[in-house]
Amino acid sequence: MARERPELESIIERAVILCPGPVLQLTDKLEISSPQLSSAVRTLEETERNQILKTLSETQWRIEGKDGAAMILGLHPSNLRGRMQKLGIVRSEKKEPD
Repeated sequence: MARERPELESIIERAVILCPGPVLQLTDKLEISSPQLSSAVRTLEETERNQILKTLSETQWRIEGKDGAAMILGLHPSNLRGRMQKLGIVRSEKKEPD
């Protein structure tokens, strides 16, 4: 199975092969591009908050126990509560219909 080589490695290898003297000269122009961060990129904190909220919703806000959010997320219940507090996650009170 052929290994895909990074572009920089290929450029350096080509320069070594084509270079006539003891000083390495690049024949290819290097273009440095930085990926643009879009608004779709979320912070780690936003991602963590969304995952916790999703899991809490799926477990009907059950934190502890066999089918609790902490177990699903692989956290100790007290750690999950601490993260919820840090991220400002609070269960909204459901209003009963009149």
